[in-house]
Amino acid sequence: MESKRTWCRQRSLWDQEWNSIVFSDESRFCLGMYDGRVRVRRRRGERRNPQFFVERHVHHTVGVMVWGAKAYGSRSPLIFIRGNMNAQRYIHEVLEPHLLPYFSAACNGGVVAFVRSSLSCSRDLSLESDRKDILWLRLNSKTSPKFICCLYRSPSNHNWDDLLEYLAVQIDFLNINHPASEVVLLGDFNAHNELWLGSNKTDAAGRAVEAFALTQGLTQLVTSLTFFPCVSSHASSLLDLFLTTHPAPYSTAVLSPLGNSDHGVVGVRFWSEAAVAAETRTGRKTWHYGHADWKGLRDFFSSFPWRDVCFTDADASTEYIPHTKFLNQGSNGWFNKSQADVDVRNAKTQHDIKVRHRVMSQRNGSRKIEKNFSHSSLHHLVPSIQRVPHTMREVTFRHKTVRRVLLSLDINKATGCAAELAPVLSRLFQISYESGTSQKTGICSCKVMERCINRELLDYLERHTLISDRQYGFRHQRSTGDLLAYVTQLWSKLIQSHGEASCRCS
Repeated sequence: MESKRTWCRQRSLWDQEWNSIVFSDESRFCLGMYDGRVRVRRRRGERRNPQFFVERHVHHTVGVMVWGAKAYGSRSPLIFIRGNMNAQRYIHEVLEPHLLPYFSAACNGGVVAFVRSSLSCSRDLSLESDRKDILWLRLNSKTSPKFICCLYRSPSNHNWDDLLEYLAVQIDFLNINHPASEVVLLGDFNAHNELWLGSNKTDAAGRAVEAFALTQGLTQLVTSLTFFPCVSSHASSLLDLFLTTHPAPYSTAVLSPLGNSDHGVVGVRFWSEAAVAAETRTGRKTWHYGHADWKGLRDFFSSFPWRDVCFTDADASTEYIPHTKFLNQGSNGWFNKSQADVDVRNAKTQHDIKVRHRVMSQRNGSRKIEKNFSHSSLHHLVPSIQRVPHTMREVTFRHKTVRRVLLSLDINKATGCAAELAPVLSRLFQISYESGTSQKTGICSCKVMERCINRELLDYLERHTLISDRQYGFRHQRSTGDLLAYVTQLWSKLIQSHGEASCRCS
């Protein structure tokens, strides 16, 4: 129910888009008594009230199953279905002979795309044109988004220059706004080129499509014939093309046609694990949040399949937030372990000399030296925690908490710490926490998630007084510096009074 509600909300502002939508469904009509489930509305506790008893026919009743479809301003004829319906029967008895022809007639021709529900794929209406049979899809992958253009050019349409000019404009737009994306053009171009496609002739459309592919840096991957005419006077040719800007991870094969079609099925296999050349030099990035495309970044995170991919190494923020990259110069860092060991040994030696000199300077007849080390004059700071009968509830990542943490970060040091990402990150953190899977989103989200969990823990401990009042180090207004100042004062006071200067702190 939630997925249906989300689907409706995303399309609540549609107007002309409904003209290209077809709704189809099947229904069973009983010729006798209804043998399905009967629902009764009643209040709680009235289950055994005879007033709400309804007779139900449990034996199978003879009936008919029909299928139909409707679109804006039209409807299909009813199709009678015999027996039980399954996926194979639906394809061969309903989809191919009835749904596809009706869709072409209802929408004045065009392109149809069937997409698996498990894929993170959406339709990009901003790239489409009402005057052309073109369908643009955006497929989100692990590395970069793919913009797939499904098109059909009728052989009677000789205005192929306008089609290619339109495609060139859209590709330039994608290269500017999505430089890391991949562009794929596929469909029936109805173009003939003897040298490029192995056709028996070369026409103007074939020469124009070849020049267009060379200009845009597209590679045509289909190498076998795809058109098998039923008329003997027509020759087989390659009309269905697959053009892409990244041809390396693809392999194509032409399969037998479906049903009565005269075009073969072009199968394309893609290896998503194709290695991307890693940078040999590491560096840092400075993000320019004032020029960021926050809407595009939110849409990407909202449509990304987090549960299926949890989590990817792809840094999606690099596509939407302008940044400047600085390469490291190979410095050794601020910490040197060998030098630190030498400094610690020198400090211990100097401390021993200072204590020995202070002890040897005691006058004869004064307080015994043993008294200085016999007992402790400083109370222990180890708290005693009592057991409580209740337990802490599960951590919940709230929008307000994530936003407060994002605003507290330093944008010059933390990567991707913009408060606009609070709605998306709150859902992402909840998925990561419930699944127990670490995230690798490419932005500084691990630090934000850690601080949110830390706030939940501290809030629970403070509310139930489970932390001693002498606990320092990670509490508000009780930092490690405050504890060091307090202990230093005690040590100085005790040393001056010849007491023992040792204590245990938590």
